[in-house]
Amino acid sequence: MTQPALDFTVPVRDSHVLDPGEQQRLSGQSRLILARLQQGPMTRDEISAIGRNVTARVSDLRKAGYNVRCIEHNRKTGFSRYALVEA
Repeated sequence: MTQPALDFTVPVRDSHVLDPGEQQRLSGQSRLILARLQQGPMTRDEISAIGRNVTARVSDLRKAGYNVRCIEHNRKTGFSRYALVEA
């Protein structure tokens, strides 16, 4: 007698992730930045106050399925502003 294989995997459901295929846990810093971005655009300095490595935190959010874009950048001054953008 052959017994069917049992599937013990539990689907992960994070309500804040947009793409179910990209389920990923966010670090505490990334969650704080996401919560703030949901209120409106943030400057690079504001993100840096939460998490020192701005590039890594923005990359983490993008990998988790969030459409985070640099909406303003001044190469001379280094000023940047980021926002969550509708897909």
